[in-house]
Amino acid sequence: MRRGSDLSSDETRKLIVEIIKYMLSHGVSSDVAESIIGTVYTLIKESPDSCLRDAREFSSVLNACGRMGFPSYGLALCMGIRGVIVQRISEIAGSYRKEISRMLNWFNLNRDRLRSLKNIYFISLESNFDEKMLSTFISIIYSSKMVPTDKPIVSSVLTRSGKLKISCRAERSLVKKGINLGLATRLTAEAVGGIGGGHDVAAGAEIPSDSEEQFLKILDEVIGKQISGGNNA
Repeated sequence: MRRGSDLSSDETRKLIVEIIKYMLSHGVSSDVAESIIGTVYTLIKESPDSCLRDAREFSSVLNACGRMGFPSYGLALCMGIRGVIVQRISEIAGSYRKEISRMLNWFNLNRDRLRSLKNIYFISLESNFDEKMLSTFISIIYSSKMVPTDKPIVSSVLTRSGKLKISCRAERSLVKKGINLGLATRLTAEAVGGIGGGHDVAAGAEIPSDSEEQFLKILDEVIGKQISGGNNA
């Protein structure tokens, strides 16, 4: 099997064109489809046949180690340890991809759970998945347009400690309208006895498990005020 690095420049161009055509034919926006083209950073000291040679893949592997509960393997990689550990990390990354696939399959079967409030969308994962996977899940379904992006999306999952973990995402175009998820999430979480914060396009919180509806109501109102010009509401 040939790898991407084995392709000639002409073959690479043809492959990119066909991938973009395929994405467009399946309803993906042109901006998202064209985003597959970008800068590639090659770690030249890594083996040519290693998944670690591409800096983006290296980053993905480190992320998988953390999400799947094996941070020590990621640390070992960063310390330069290779050999048998690379095989183990490959297995962890494979398990991570399978978990993502399982989450997306669940979502496709439970799209009716997506709620539309005035200023936000919301979907609860309840206790179906590990809390460490929440931000990955919401990032994928939002960035890939599996859900509408005309409003921010909020998702929750029950943690092992009995709290609710919250994750939020917003398009950059919504930020230009006044939305700041980090501020909105912090204010809302504090109002229900939790903690929260983050960036304008991505934020999170941890709140008492019985305060979900109150959290959503307040967050919806706060974001509405941000859109109307009251960012510090």
